[in-house]
Amino acid sequence: MNIYDRISLILNNENLTLSEFDRKIGVKVGYTSQVLKKKSRIPHTIIIKICNNFPQYSCEWLLFGTNSPHKKFITLVLKIKDIIERKW
Repeated sequence: MNIYDRISLILNNENLTLSEFDRKIGVKVGYTSQVLKKKSRIPHTIIIKICNNFPQYSCEWLLFGTNSPHKKFITLVLKIKDIIERKW
């Protein structure tokens, strides 16, 4: 899975059209469609916008595919599991 696949996954997970995604990250409508079609280089400023607007996905996952995209959620689940296990 590459960065283009991960952006597509965010779109699917968040039920966003390409136009909605573009508006949310503050780029010209059609920008993401072009990037995904041409597999062109994504400037760091756009990656920062994606990370800022979708904090539920880790930047490390977006860039490199490492760790889980939902790092905060998994951390929370593990903390809850630990609390429950202590009480039992």
